[in-house]
Amino acid sequence: MAKSKGFSLIELLIVVAIILIIAAIAIPNLLRARMQANQSAAVATLRNLNNSQATYIIEFSSLGYADTFVKLGPGTPCDSNHSCLVDDVIGCAAQPCTKSGYNYFIASSVAAAPITDYRTTASPFGWASTGLENFCSMNDAFSARNSHLLESWQELSLRPIVLIPRNTFPFNKVELGKAGLRRF
Repeated sequence: MAKSKGFSLIELLIVVAIILIIAAIAIPNLLRARMQANQSAAVATLRNLNNSQATYIIEFSSLGYADTFVKLGPGTPCDSNHSCLVDDVIGCAAQPCTKSGYNYFIASSVAAAPITDYRTTASPFGWASTGLENFCSMNDAFSARNSHLLESWQELSLRPIVLIPRNTFPFNKVELGKAGLRRF
C-alpha cells in the first residue's frame, strides 16, 4: 500500500484550533476599535454641528439658531430653511438622524424665532456595540459626556453631566482641541 500524500486529521484540527485562538484574540480588539472610531466620529460630528450653528446664526441672525437638522441640511436653494451647512445624513427630515453608529438629536427651549439656544445630543443606537458614551453639546460652546445607558434621548438632560470647556474635552486618549481631534 502506497503512502498517501496530504494532511492527517490531527494536523488539520491543530490548524483550525490555532485559527480560532487568533480570531478569539483579534475580533474583540477589532470591535473595540470600531466602537472607539464611532465615538470619535460622534464628537467630530457634534463639533461640526456647533460650527454649522455658528455659521447659521451669523447668516440668519434674525432667526437665531437652527432648531432642526433640516435647516442645517442641504436643499435648493440654500436659504434659512436649508442652509447647506451639513450633509444629508445629518440634515435628515426626522429625528433621530443616524450616522456612524450614533443617533443625533437637536432640541431648543424656545419654540419661535429667534431661537436663542440649542442642544445637540449623540447616543449610540447599539449600547456597547456601536458606542459606550452619550455626548451633548450646547450653544454656549460647552460639551458634555455621559456613559450611562439612557432609555431615551430626553433623559440625557435629566442625568448629572459634568460640563467641560470645549477645548479641553477628554475622550479616551483623544482631545478635542482647536485643530480638531488629536490622538496621544
